[in-house]
Amino acid sequence: MDTDTAYCRDQVERYDRDRYIVTLAAPEAQRPALWAVYAFAHEIAKTREVTRDATAGHVRLAWWRERLVDFYAGAPMPAHDVARALGHAITNYALDRTAFDALLDARSFDMDQGAPASIDGLIAYAGATNTPLVHLTAQILGSATPAHLGTAWGLTGIIRALPWLSAQNRCVLPMPMMHDIGLMPEQFHHLKTSPALSACVKQIADAAQNALDFERPDARLFRVQVKMCGLYLKSIRSAGYDPFALQPVPFLALRAFF
Repeated sequence: MDTDTAYCRDQVERYDRDRYIVTLAAPEAQRPALWAVYAFAHEIAKTREVTRDATAGHVRLAWWRERLVDFYAGAPMPAHDVARALGHAITNYALDRTAFDALLDARSFDMDQGAPASIDGLIAYAGATNTPLVHLTAQILGSATPAHLGTAWGLTGIIRALPWLSAQNRCVLPMPMMHDIGLMPEQFHHLKTSPALSACVKQIADAAQNALDFERPDARLFRVQVKMCGLYLKSIRSAGYDPFALQPVPFLALRAFF
């Protein structure tokens, strides 16, 4: 395994462990491309957390956009572990540039995003930040793209991340939900267990389950991902839709695979 691939694998395993686990359901030859794409997704997803302000975040995303534009025009990727590995994945699987543009657009929206205006806005955001990645995965696997898996995965991840997002004072709940909870978006760090919060989380979990119910994917990787998402939704229901009471899913990887 070359050093760029090893770096991407290690980044995905450390920071996006669920996706790392599902890559083990793919043929071994396809895993380096998956790790490269998922490492890229992590690189841009963390932009808001690693930059000092929105302007710096936009500059960081613009750097990636320019590198991709140049690469698709025939220029080499720069001396960056993820970029080089991503270049090989794009070349080997003729990956769709529009999917990368869509991911960058979604993360650019992160820089300036306030609370979504509605539950529909939250659903759209979950899809925008995940569905292009599902499409790229499908291209690598040579399979059909599950149309709703990205939305289900994204919404489930938002629920699970609510305690961390609250600690960061990063409001992701729609304004009507914030009104029901009794907080302004700038008070998101005061989020705590309450019947109102559980009612809001149930709406999001129901939307995720509705999206997941559509999926009957052909590729084994996607079947594992659907199963994993379902297990997380079951744990959310078992916790009474209280994100602060969530417990790790026992034997998650084993149960997702079998």
